[in-house]
Amino acid sequence: MGNCNRQLKNIIMKKKHILFFAVITALVLTGCKKDEVVKESSTSTSVIEIDGNSSVTDERKATLEVTLTEIEEYKKLGVVLGVQLKIAPNTLLEKMHVDVFGNAQFDVTKYIGKTLSVEPIQEKIEIFPVEGSLRSLKIHEGQNSLSIGLPDPQRYKARIEVLDGTEPVKDVKVYAVSFLNRPALDLITLSGSKPLFPFPFAITNQKGIAEFPHLDATEGTEYYFVVVTEEPSSLSKGKYSKVLLTLDDIWKKGTIKLPQSSIQINFESLEDLSGMKVKLYGKSNLTDLKYTEFVGLQESFVLFPEVAPGKYYFSAGEKSGCLYVSQNGAGIEVKKGEDFYSETIKIVKGGTLRLRCASSNPYTVSIVDSKNKYWNFEMDGKTTERIKLPEGVAQIKIKQKSGYMIYPTKEDFNVKIKCGEVSICFPSDKCD
Repeated sequence: MGNCNRQLKNIIMKKKHILFFAVITALVLTGCKKDEVVKESSTSTSVIEIDGNSSVTDERKATLEVTLTEIEEYKKLGVVLGVQLKIAPNTLLEKMHVDVFGNAQFDVTKYIGKTLSVEPIQEKIEIFPVEGSLRSLKIHEGQNSLSIGLPDPQRYKARIEVLDGTEPVKDVKVYAVSFLNRPALDLITLSGSKPLFPFPFAITNQKGIAEFPHLDATEGTEYYFVVVTEEPSSLSKGKYSKVLLTLDDIWKKGTIKLPQSSIQINFESLEDLSGMKVKLYGKSNLTDLKYTEFVGLQESFVLFPEVAPGKYYFSAGEKSGCLYVSQNGAGIEVKKGEDFYSETIKIVKGGTLRLRCASSNPYTVSIVDSKNKYWNFEMDGKTTERIKLPEGVAQIKIKQKSGYMIYPTKEDFNVKIKCGEVSICFPSDKCD
C-alpha cells in the first residue's frame, strides 16, 4: 500500500513539472512574463486593463481651434491675418491664415501633453508677429480652444516740411511710400506720379508742412516721403525729391527740398579774377540783390548752386576797389525744373552811379552807358538808387513823371564813371 502511494505521488509531481515547463516555454516564445498584459506597439492606441484583462480603444486625437478677435482695423489696412504654432525652444511647427471670422484649426494629435506657443501674425508684403499677442497652451486629447484679442494696429507718425530754397511751399502733394515698396520710385521717371496713387498722401499747409498721423506700421519702420517735381514728357523724364525716415509712434520730422537750378557764369577776361565778388539781382537796374558768390582761385567762372526760378541780372563783382560790370543786358530767365544754366559774359571795369531824387514827385531815368547799353527805370520821390556801370562817360536823362503844372522838369547829365562811386542829384533846384 505504501508503495502504491509513493508511485501515485511521483506521477503527480511529474505532471506538475511537465505543466510548469510548458507554461515557461510558452512565456519565452511570446516574449512575456507571467501575469504581464500583451500590448501592441502602436503609439496611437490606448490599452485599458480591467481585472487583469486588456482591451484596445479607438485612436487618440487632438485639435486646436484658434479664434482672433478685434480684427476689423486690420482688415481696413488690407492686412492678412494668420496664426503660427511653435514649440520650445523656438521651432516653427505650422502656420495658416485665419478665415473671414478670424478662425484657424490645427491637428495637434502629435503634441498631446506638450505646451505650444500660439502667435497671431500679420502679413502685408512681409510677415510680422502681432506684438503683445503671444499665448501658450498645453494640448490635451480632444478639442482645444483659444481666443486671442488683438491690440489696435500700431500707427506711425511723420511731419514733412517742403522747402523751395529756404521758403516753405504750400499745396504740394507728399506721398508716403514704405521701404518695402521702394521699386515704385523707379517708375516715376517713366510714369510720373501714377505709380504712387495707391499710397497715402498729404497736402502741405501754409507753412509747407504735410502731416501723416496714421501710417501703417505693418509695412516696416522705414518710409520714403516723396514729392514729384516734374511729370515725364516726350522731351524729359519724370523727376522727384524724397527723404527717408525711420518711424515709430512718436512724431518724426523730415524735410524735402525741391530741386534748385544752378547758374554758372563764365567770364571773358584777361585779368586774374580770383576772389572777385559776383552778384545776382532781380531787376535790370541791378537792384534787388538775390545772391552773392566769389570766383574761385585761378578760375574764370563762378557757380551759383541753388537759384530759385526767376529772371536774373549780373553786376559781375568787385575787385581792388573797382567793379567788373556785366554786359548781359537781357539777363537769364531760370525756369522751374530746369537744372543748369551756363552763361558767358564779357566784363569790363566799372564803378557805381548813385542817383538821388530830391523832389517829392516821381521821375523816369534813362541812361546810355559807355558801351551803348540802355537803362530805363522809374524812381519815386525822395528815393536813392545805385547802378553799376562800365568805365567811361554815361549819358543820363531825367524827366518828371507827374506833379507838374504845365511842363515836366527835364535834365541831362554826362557823368564819368570810374572806380568807386559817382553821385548826381535831381532836380538841381531841389538839391543841397
